[in-house]
Amino acid sequence: MFVSPARRPVETAPYANRDAVDAALSQTRHATIRDFLTYYAGIHPAAALPARSSFSPMALPRLLPHLVLAEVERQPDGRPARFRIKVAGEEVGMRCGCR
Repeated sequence: MFVSPARRPVETAPYANRDAVDAALSQTRHATIRDFLTYYAGIHPAAALPARSSFSPMALPRLLPHLVLAEVERQPDGRPARFRIKVAGEEVGMRCGCR
C-alpha cells in the first residue's frame, strides 16, 4: 500500500501511481486483490498518494487477514528508510511462519 506516514497526501507525478493501480485492477483475476485495488482506487487522489487518514482497514473486513500496516521510518542521515510493521493479518503471519 502506498500511504503517507505523515497522514497527508504525498505528491507524485500526476496520475503516475493511479494509472498503475488502474492497470493492475484491469489485469488481476484474484478477487482479494481486486477488492483491495478497487478500494484503493476509490481513496486515491488524482495527483498524490492517499493520506494514511484516508485508509480505513475496517472498510475491508474480508481482507484484514491479508493486510500489513507498516510505518515508514525516515533516516535523518540519508540512509534508506526502514519499515516497521505495526499490524499484520493472520494470513500474513501464517505464510511467513510468524504464528
